[in-house]
This record gives sequence, C-alpha cells and structure tokens, in this order.
Amino acid sequence: MFCVGGAYALSTIQSEIPRLLGKPQQSSFAPFASACFGLSFGLGTCASLLSTLGARATAASGTAIWGLALIAIGHALAMSNFMGILVAVAFGGIGVGYTYLSVIVLVGQGFPRRPLARSAIGPLGFSTGAGACISSYSYFSFSSIDQQSLGHLVRLSGYISISVALCTMIALPNDLTQFTGSPDSEQRVASPRRAFRALLFFNALPGMTAFAGILPLANLYSEPDHQYTALILPLVMAALALGGLLAQSFQGWLGARASFSALFTLRGAMLLRLAQYPSGPQATITLLSILLAHGMGFGILPGLIKRHHSQPAAFARSYGSVLVAWGVAGVAGALLCAYSISSKENLTIVCNVMGVITLVCGGTIQLLSFGIILC
Repeated sequence: MFCVGGAYALSTIQSEIPRLLGKPQQSSFAPFASACFGLSFGLGTCASLLSTLGARATAASGTAIWGLALIAIGHALAMSNFMGILVAVAFGGIGVGYTYLSVIVLVGQGFPRRPLARSAIGPLGFSTGAGACISSYSYFSFSSIDQQSLGHLVRLSGYISISVALCTMIALPNDLTQFTGSPDSEQRVASPRRAFRALLFFNALPGMTAFAGILPLANLYSEPDHQYTALILPLVMAALALGGLLAQSFQGWLGARASFSALFTLRGAMLLRLAQYPSGPQATITLLSILLAHGMGFGILPGLIKRHHSQPAAFARSYGSVLVAWGVAGVAGALLCAYSISSKENLTIVCNVMGVITLVCGGTIQLLSFGIILC
C-alpha cells in the first residue's frame, strides 16, 4: 500500500511539467485525472481478477503494474512525451486499484476480528507513501533538476515497487481458495450501492481535489517555500493516517450516520472559512481537516459494506463497484484544480462551492432516509 500511495503525490511530478515540457499549467493536472480514470477501471474489474488469482497475487500484480508505469513515466519524461506520461499513469492507476482493493481483502481475511486493521491500512499506506514522495521532492530538488534526472528518479521508484511486488508473492501464502465457490446467495442481498457510491464520491471529492494539486495550490497562499514543502506538508499527510486509525472509535462513539455528517460539516465549515479568510495558516488547517475526514471516511466505509457481504468474493465485488466513485472524484478534483489554479479568485469560488456542497451532504445524511443505510 505504501508503494501505490505515491499516486496521491503525483503533484510532485505534475508541478514540474510546465517548466520541463512547456505545457500550460492547466494541462499539468491531466496526469492525475488520467491516473484516476485508470483507478476506476482497476477497482471496477478487480473482483474478477481476485476470483482468478486470489488477493495475494492480485496485490502483487497491482504493485508491479504501478512500478512498470513509473518506469514508463520516467522514460516519457526523459523524452518530453506528454501523451506517453498520460498513458503510463492511466496504466498505473489500474494497478493502484488492484492493489488497494486486494490489500483491504487480504487484511480482512488475516484479521477478521480486528476491523481497525482493515480501516487503517489504506490511509496509513497512502499517507506514508505520499509523504515520502513530497519529502523527496524537496530533498532531490525536483524544481531545479532537468527532465533526465527527474525521469531517472521516477524509474528508480518503479524498480522499488516491482521489488516489493516480488516480495509480496514470496512472503504471503496463497489465498485463492478463499475466492472459490459462488457468492450468488450473498449477491442477492440488496445492498444500497448507489447510495454508497454517492456517499463515497462526495466524501472523497475534497481530498482528491487537494491531492490533485497540493503543491501548486499551496503556492497560491504563500510564496514557494522549501521548508514548508520539506517539513510541513509531509507532516500534514499524517492527518490522513490518523483519520484511518480513529475511524472505528469515532464511528463507535457517534454511529456511522452522525460520523459522516460531522465529517462533512467540518470540511464544509473549513472550506467556507478559507474562502472568506485566505491565508497560509488557514489553508493548512483546512487541509488537515480534509485529510483527517478523508481517512476516516475510507476507514468507516469497508465495515458498512461488510454488513451486507461477509464473504471475501462478495465483499470485493460490492466494494469494488462502490470504489469506482473514488476515481471519478479524482477526475472531478483534477478539473477543479485546473480551473482554480489560474488565480486566487477562482480558488475562492471553488472553496465556496465545495464548502456549500459538503455542508448540504452533512445535512442530507441526517435529515433524509439516505441515512438509514448508515444506522
């Protein structure tokens, strides 16, 4: 999960595309959108691969695909091939989807009585992976090296991911038997997938928008600051992990419906405050709240799906179809970033609109019958 967590830090490469490839800044968000398109495809098709290969082999395959994509991105960077980058990150996004869902299934099988492990593994892996990539951005001075050097570093990370994939195949036992048999009896249980997809989309949208352009958006509130990028942003990523760790306790205290309502309300209030009082400290506080709620949302949702589908095959099929909305939220977030990056005024509009939407979502969960599925 740590290896594919770098997908949340594609901004470290995207932010250098205008300088290295001469592309407009708005175009630099296309790789994240392309990766999220691949992510949706990978999540939507992962259940079929799980039934054929098992969770261990699927997780290893996804990590290897991401590694191969990084190698291809490195070569495309060195050759100034922007379309090659887009194709490579879309391919890599498929691998991220395979790895994410199969690791969730693996952890659920390995620790069936410990829901904390299932809820925390995704946020922990993605936060540490993204934090490491952002730290590397400053340590290796991405903003000043040439495209050949940057391509070499990206390829190196790809080789590391492939090595981790091989170790996964060697170290973990084969679990294919967990996916044999027919899950049809569980599939006939009507699960509110459309409602869950809507919930996941709006829960993920603020976070995916932040990840789509975390470096250039941060620079809109302050001058490019090496220390902020090197020290503060990697630490802010810890909020994502903290959200995953606290998700089960928070849900146990408030219940799922009130938890999501509170998380939406918190983000909505912070976004509206940022729009009204734009500043570096307020932007950091808003980002902390967004990442904390992002991690909590992804920590709570697997347990809700598990209520309807206890068998691994049925759970993977249902949760994978719901997670497609995650990638869609990433594409929408990249488009919002492309619109907002041109000026603070546009960013203020996006913050206002997203703040209102998240507040409405928080109220909707509490007031309408949609909340019944979360009780």
